[in-house]
Amino acid sequence: MIDENIYSFKEALEKTKNIEYQKGELHLLFGNGLSMDKYENFNYKNIFLNSDKTEISDTFTDLFKKCKYNFEKVIRILQKEDELDDAEHIQLGFLEIFLTKTHPKSALALKLAHKNSCATFFLNFTQLYTTNYDLLPYWVNMIIPKHKDNNQRKLENRLRYTDGFSKNNDEGTELTHVWFNNKFSKTAELLYLHGAVHLFKELRNIGDKQTLSRFDYKLTYGDMKGLSEEKPSVKITGTSLISQVKKRFYKKSYPVMVFEGDSDSKQKIIEKSLYLSFAFRNFSYLKDDLFHSHKGRILFIHGHSLGQEDTHIVQAINNSHTVAIFCSVFQKDQQHIEHIKNIINKDIDLYFYNAESANVWNNNNLNFYLQ
Repeated sequence: MIDENIYSFKEALEKTKNIEYQKGELHLLFGNGLSMDKYENFNYKNIFLNSDKTEISDTFTDLFKKCKYNFEKVIRILQKEDELDDAEHIQLGFLEIFLTKTHPKSALALKLAHKNSCATFFLNFTQLYTTNYDLLPYWVNMIIPKHKDNNQRKLENRLRYTDGFSKNNDEGTELTHVWFNNKFSKTAELLYLHGAVHLFKELRNIGDKQTLSRFDYKLTYGDMKGLSEEKPSVKITGTSLISQVKKRFYKKSYPVMVFEGDSDSKQKIIEKSLYLSFAFRNFSYLKDDLFHSHKGRILFIHGHSLGQEDTHIVQAINNSHTVAIFCSVFQKDQQHIEHIKNIINKDIDLYFYNAESANVWNNNNLNFYLQ
């Protein structure tokens, strides 16, 4: 069933109370549209315009313009033409510009009121999935109380989303939070389907060489204690995540991030990572999967185009135990509506809601706050 009305976000939530869906879990998949709603410079064109033009040939410039500055489309074309060195150069260039010229330097750049607003939006859902690489969801999640006895909570029985990383008690390593694929991992409620800037693979010494292990870990504030970069004489108790990521980047240690040009290549990268393969299997929400209940889920898709490079995401949704989808639409974008109608299985009920009505970052009628 396809409902062609465009509802407000509030009306969409009311729709989920329909008797047919009462027992379904509410899950959220969000894409770069959510982050761009807060920081417009997260768009591909801005990242390209911030690049060093002296290192980009006229051929590459023309290719970017032809692809409407979509880095993933450019990478896909280069990989198809076996220009693998050029594709890798574009990937690393994208990451460097994103870290140094695009991404906020610390959580303090994101106002508390905006974090509270986004937290209120998130807390409508029991499970969060994102294909974003940025730290905004991490920062928002960190303001949600971790314990039930916090007297500043406004929503009952809703706590901070777990990410499944376990504290590492091994004193022989600097890694503080590692993905072990254990019982705690299976409680993960916030999953990065394509990785993120604060997720890394462990480097292990084998003989006189370093090699990547299958173990993934996350950086947390304070993992690299020492001296301030800005004032070397001043000792600090912790280092911001972005500073830590940049330090690793310039030492040629790169985050676990999937930005291959096509869906099949992305799937291969996902399968090589314990964390990513778990996250994708969890998102796939199969009927016989022990991760979830057997009630079926209601999936909200916010700020995500589900383009050609995300075919693996679409296939996972269509093969999942999803009973209804509520997809955000920006300014009644009929082309996007038709695209979604064409790619989603007909046995999944499909609804649309106005993305702006969710008011993710500027909701003044908060039912949750932290002072």
